[in-house]
Amino acid sequence: MKQLKVILSVLLYITIILSYELFYWWIDVKIHTDTDAKFLIGGCIMLKKIQGFYLRFTDWLGDKLAHFLSTMECFFLIFLLVIIPLFFQHPTGIAWVQYGVAIFFQGVALPVLGYVAWKSGERVEKVIKETHDVVLEELKIIKEELKLAREERDSINRILEDLKK
Repeated sequence: MKQLKVILSVLLYITIILSYELFYWWIDVKIHTDTDAKFLIGGCIMLKKIQGFYLRFTDWLGDKLAHFLSTMECFFLIFLLVIIPLFFQHPTGIAWVQYGVAIFFQGVALPVLGYVAWKSGERVEKVIKETHDVVLEELKIIKEELKLAREERDSINRILEDLKK
């Protein structure tokens, strides 16, 4: 009997210890899992905020740079920067061709191309806006005609019902 008591008390002790350890292991895992999940979610949210800021900033900077680089002011600035060195250094022979191709066309022609593209884009945008306005007006007229056609159909259906009676 004494041995049974000892065995039962040892089993009870082991059960208590195991349940205690299991309970705290579960809490520890739960806390770490929740903390890790919160950390991951917070990190993803922060990453999305940083990514959103980066995209907005690069779009803003790209728009400003594209607009500045496609203005005639930029053309004149680059033209002056290209012409001023000619007062200090005079190319000879084939150097004129290299200067013309490498410096003049790349430095001066690109802002002109940007300016032309910008103006062309404005014209296309104007045409698209006009087309959009015309389509909306036509849609409004079609909706009014559809409403009148439905009213007419309803009145014809009422007349048909009256004739059937």
